[in-house]
Amino acid sequence: MMKIALVYHVLLLAASGCARYTTCSNGSVQRPGLQPTEWARWRLSDKEADMLSKHERADPRATRTRMWLVQAFEQLVEQQDFADVTVQAIAAQASVNRATFYAHFTDKSSMMDEVFRERFHQLLAQRMPAPPPTAEDLTQGMFLALADGWRCIPRRCNHVYLRHAAEFEAKLELIMRDEVDAWLTRQPGFRTMPADQRGVAAALAAGAIYGAAAQWRSGGIATPPDPAAHMASTAVATLLAALRPAVPEPARP
Repeated sequence: MMKIALVYHVLLLAASGCARYTTCSNGSVQRPGLQPTEWARWRLSDKEADMLSKHERADPRATRTRMWLVQAFEQLVEQQDFADVTVQAIAAQASVNRATFYAHFTDKSSMMDEVFRERFHQLLAQRMPAPPPTAEDLTQGMFLALADGWRCIPRRCNHVYLRHAAEFEAKLELIMRDEVDAWLTRQPGFRTMPADQRGVAAALAAGAIYGAAAQWRSGGIATPPDPAAHMASTAVATLLAALRPAVPEPARP
């Protein structure tokens, strides 16, 4: 449990480090809160997206409180190990009570998962439109988002990454598989494919993207990632084209 917590800790530092601060109109710098990015929103159904927008408009205080909690959490995990961060400490840092924390998150582990996934969405949003129009765009964007994340791992945490590479790979591939699967559900042929078969296609594509990115990283993160990302995008697009079921042509009148 301690090892997994340590891995999550470094993952969060990497993901939040690349999209950590925004410059306000008055010139001050502020850390962004956890808010749905366009990348996260497009995965919702129209009904879910409409409900989310109405909720945000109806209760801006809840959105602001959630942002304070996330900011407090990220400040604390930069100062101490995840295992030592308590719900009470997060609430105190955000100037709210424990009940308010539990109104937004189940526990600190679920908060960690949600924050990390959203930070990864922010990395994706910086690298590609939402939703990405083609498999090439999807692959290249994911590859470059991974590269951005690896480059943002604090130097003092590199030894943790090397020691627990398998846990990093499993966590990131799981998130990537979910994102690829969400994209496939909107593609002709794949959207009507049985969920278990589409999941296999998503796992194959995500594994290929991660494997290619890991190979690039092994050569040193100072190497420009774009050529390798382009090569991976061509290969994954070919793979998905081969896996996509034939789409019947519309019946002619």
